[in-house]
Amino acid sequence: MTRTMLTEQNWNYSYYQLQHYKALISLAARPCQQDPEGVIQFYTVGLYDEEFKEITPAEEFLELSDAVQYVRRKYGQWPFIDQLEVNAQKSKGGCSSCSAH
Repeated sequence: MTRTMLTEQNWNYSYYQLQHYKALISLAARPCQQDPEGVIQFYTVGLYDEEFKEITPAEEFLELSDAVQYVRRKYGQWPFIDQLEVNAQKSKGGCSSCSAH
């Protein structure tokens, strides 16, 4: 069985979770010091609790591939969560299956 993992294609809706902790990648930005009208986009890998409070300082990466490698290396042994799959499972049998309608 192939273990599903976080990739450059699913990073924005997937994460690793252990109990109440989530390790995930986020897209962030800050002003560019060389260009007052510009911004620098970067990726962060952070560990959060169930209320999305940061548990450890987030690591910053300019390249998505570096962020993906880091989160896999540090948290890849945790259970993988694909939020699109979770949402699809929750929506099965939604309002359209209700006998009252």
